[in-house]
Amino acid sequence: MAFDYKKEYKEFYLPPTKPCIVTIPAMNFVAVRGSGNPNDEDGEYKAALELLYGIAFTLKMSYKGSHRIDGYFEYVVPPMQATRHLARRMKWASRLGNNCLKFCKFAKSKRK
Repeated sequence: MAFDYKKEYKEFYLPPTKPCIVTIPAMNFVAVRGSGNPNDEDGEYKAALELLYGIAFTLKMSYKGSHRIDGYFEYVVPPMQATRHLARRMKWASRLGNNCLKFCKFAKSKRK
């Protein structure tokens, strides 16, 4: 049966009803970094998302090919996750909108 991160790590994917601090253990990820407006149809964010899904599904389906990846296990591609922050500190950050965002999109690549 394929490893499902959402089921195995419920404490990370299903937040509690009250705010709390969650400690995430060390894990391996595939990640891309970029900047720009995530709503831009031809932007860097959309390209990064397409790249990550392409890599995640290529790895997932690799067992069907002739090359075997050491340590490979079948898995369900987990939801993409991202961190975002403003490119620089500014007094009127709320007026900048999404164009000044930097991002890091990542997908879990291997259980540890």
